[in-house]
Parts: sequence; C-alpha cells; structure tokens
Amino acid sequence: MTTRTGEKLEARVEVNRGGPGNPLSDEEPTRKFHDNAVRSLPEERAAEIAARTLALPDAQSIEDLTALPTSAGEYRGRDGYRFRTA
Repeated sequence: MTTRTGEKLEARVEVNRGGPGNPLSDEEPTRKFHDNAVRSLPEERAAEIAARTLALPDAQSIEDLTALPTSAGEYRGRDGYRFRTA
C-alpha cells in the first residue's frame, strides 16, 4: 500500500487466517454465520439456528436442528428458496 505521503507499506502473512497456525477466535465463526444467515432468515431464526448448532456437542440428535429452518410459517429468501419460520 502507498500512503498519501508516498510511503510504501508492505506486510506478509505466512499463515492463512482460520488455519491451525492462525485460528479464528471463538466468536468469529458465529458472527460470520449470523451475517450470512440474516440475509435469508429473520434475526430470531438465525440466532436460534446458531444456538442449536453450538449445542450440538451435547445433543442426543440433530433432528431439532435440521427441522428448525423449515418449521412453522414460510419465508422466501432473496435467492428464491423458501424457508419456514415461526
């Protein structure tokens, strides 16, 4: 990058972001999911999917999670797919 004063700045990243050598913080994947999910789902539905996904390690079944995007009501996302919402 060249600054307004003409100074050239350069940085090199040896390890990709999100890999073992440079992992994401615990909240970064959740924030990324949220930012993408609310483009097609209501805020409450996106938050509920995120919460149930994070609870998967303790879940007996994934049935509650897999049924969530299509339960009660209907919502059509920008891409034309139909989502069921409460």
